[in-house]
Amino acid sequence: AILNTRLRALRKLEEQNIRGEHGDLSAEKADLQDLLGSEDKQRDAIAGEIREIRREFGAKTKLGKRLTDFAEAPDVGDISEVDVLPKEPITVLCSKQGWIRAIKGHVDLTQDHKHKEGDEGRFAFHALTSDQILIFSTEGKFFTLIGDKLQRGKGFGEPVRMLFGLGDGEDILSIHVYKPELEFVVASSDARGFRVDAKDVTAQTKNGRQVLNLDKNASAKACVPVEGDSVAIIGENRKLIIFEVSALPKMTRGKGVRLQKYKGGFLSDMTTLNIADGLSWQTGSRTRTEKDLQPWCAHRGTTGRMAPMGFPRDHKFQKVVKD
Repeated sequence: AILNTRLRALRKLEEQNIRGEHGDLSAEKADLQDLLGSEDKQRDAIAGEIREIRREFGAKTKLGKRLTDFAEAPDVGDISEVDVLPKEPITVLCSKQGWIRAIKGHVDLTQDHKHKEGDEGRFAFHALTSDQILIFSTEGKFFTLIGDKLQRGKGFGEPVRMLFGLGDGEDILSIHVYKPELEFVVASSDARGFRVDAKDVTAQTKNGRQVLNLDKNASAKACVPVEGDSVAIIGENRKLIIFEVSALPKMTRGKGVRLQKYKGGFLSDMTTLNIADGLSWQTGSRTRTEKDLQPWCAHRGTTGRMAPMGFPRDHKFQKVVKD
C-alpha cells in the first residue's frame, strides 16, 4: 500500500505530523513562559506536583507504606583486627635458630623444607591467617603473633627476635595455635607449675606477657596443652611420675606448685594423657605403649619411679607419629 501511494501523499502525511508536533511544542513553550513569568503560577504548579506525589506515595498508600521498623541495635561487641582477617590456610615453620615463616596452604608436615645454612626445622603446624599464634619462651613469657603477619614466600622467614623483645639467652620453648577453650600446663626446670587458660596468656605488646615466674637460675621447661585427665613428668634422673590434671591449681601468673621432687636434679619433660589410653612413645618406626601405669601414679610433688623399660634415653616424651 505504501509503494502504491503517491510520493506527494506521503510527504503531505509527514508535513501534517510535523505541523502537529510544532503546535504542541509551541503551546508547551507558551505555558512555560507564562509559568516563568508568574510566581503565583509557580506556587500552584509545585503544590499540584506535591499533591500528586502525596496521592501516589503517601504514608497510607501501598508504595509509601514503611517497610521497616525502628528497633534497638544489636550488641555486636568489640571487633578486633583478627575478626576481619581472611581465613586462608597456611603452614607455619619455625627453625631451631628461631626463623619463622608461613607457606600457603596446608602442606605435608613431614616433608623437608629449606633453611639457612647450619639451621634445621623445629616446629611445623597447620594454621589459618586469622589465627593467633602463641609462643612460649624459656623466660616464662607468652608472645602473640597473628598468622597474617608472618612472612610468606620462598625465603627463610624472619627471626622471632626481630618480632618480639626476647632477651639475651631467651629461646622459644613451644608454639601453639590459640583456641579460646585451650588450657595449658606450664612448668619450670625446678619442677614448679600450674594450669592456665589460653585466653589469659595472649599478649598485645612486643614484650609479651610474663606468666610463669621463675626463681634464680631456673628457666621455663615445658608448656603443653591439656589433652587428657593426667599429667606425666619425667626428671633428668629418669624418674617418672603421673598424677591427675585436677591436682594442679589454675592460675594466671605465678610460680605454681611442686610437681616432682628431686635431689639436685631438674625436670626434663612433661606431657598430658588419658590414663586409660596408656603412655605411648616412638622407637624408630615402631610405637610402644605402656598400658599399666599404676606403678607411676602418685601424689603430686613426690619422687616417682624409674621410667618403663625402653623409654627414650633422652628422657623426652616423643610425639607419636600417627598414620
